[in-house]
Amino acid sequence: MMMDHEFENNAHGFPHSPHKSALSLAATETSSLSDSSSLGCADTVAEKQPGDIMKIYDSLSSEEVEQAALHSFRYYETRDETKRDAYAIAQVRRHYIAEKFDVHSAIRKMKATLKWREKIGIDAMRKTANAHSTDCESVNHMRNILEKDMETGKVYVMGYDRDGRALYIVTPAKKNSENEEDVIRSHIYTLERCIACTERKTNGEQERIICVFDFNNFSRKHSYPLKIIGKVFSVLKAHYPERIANMYFLDTSIVSRSVWAIVKPFVDPVTKKKICFVQGKKLKDKVFESLIDAEQASPILRSDGKMSTPFNADVFLNVPFDQSYCHL
Repeated sequence: MMMDHEFENNAHGFPHSPHKSALSLAATETSSLSDSSSLGCADTVAEKQPGDIMKIYDSLSSEEVEQAALHSFRYYETRDETKRDAYAIAQVRRHYIAEKFDVHSAIRKMKATLKWREKIGIDAMRKTANAHSTDCESVNHMRNILEKDMETGKVYVMGYDRDGRALYIVTPAKKNSENEEDVIRSHIYTLERCIACTERKTNGEQERIICVFDFNNFSRKHSYPLKIIGKVFSVLKAHYPERIANMYFLDTSIVSRSVWAIVKPFVDPVTKKKICFVQGKKLKDKVFESLIDAEQASPILRSDGKMSTPFNADVFLNVPFDQSYCHL
């Protein structure tokens, strides 16, 4: 894919860096990203394999490199071409680690993710803020889907941990729909926002987010069909590699634990290891006081949490995409 001259421009006018420069960038990018406290031993291994990372990078067309870079909301907003390769390589690295350093599998999965993001409408999701005033039919349609499916506050972004990682909050008891496509889109939208919030808050130093599932008041009637639950976890595994730092399941009941027992075999082992069950006020205070400041926590996490504003979907959808609900 790389040419001998300094830059290759494709039909879309995207500059493509030469192999030598991009190889150096791969080593620099993985090294700088490894400074983040959220990165583990797998990232250290990836640091030592810039050649493999470049094999994946070299398999991408210029347009695919652009699409890979657009995983970053910052790049989406700025289109700073001097940083395009760095953002693209960061996404390459995530797939490489998730596929256990299998180059061919990482290439296949990454290309599939790029096609999936276009199909699911990530760009339209990002444009939904103030969409009431737009003439774009696809954006207005997306806005209407999200407003309706998220109106009860079943999923949103609110607050940050002490490392600047945004909190992805899910409240299953507030389920209001079993439309598979709408439910999936609401979760994807919120996940994209959570990642964007983390990127802004930490200036790109953190890549992973914190997921919280609050099972208070959950009963069997709130259970989604297993097909939908499985699809959500499948999307996380296939298209958001290396994005979850930890998952906390709060105040689970016999019903929610029985649902988890059925779903658990379909969840990949890496995700399973990140799940922590936290039961009762005393333990929640103990766990989250060490992770989240009271000013950034809702009462479901800490009894002294200051973020207690009731959720409003219209307000949430008008907060800038890379800022959390009730951001301070």
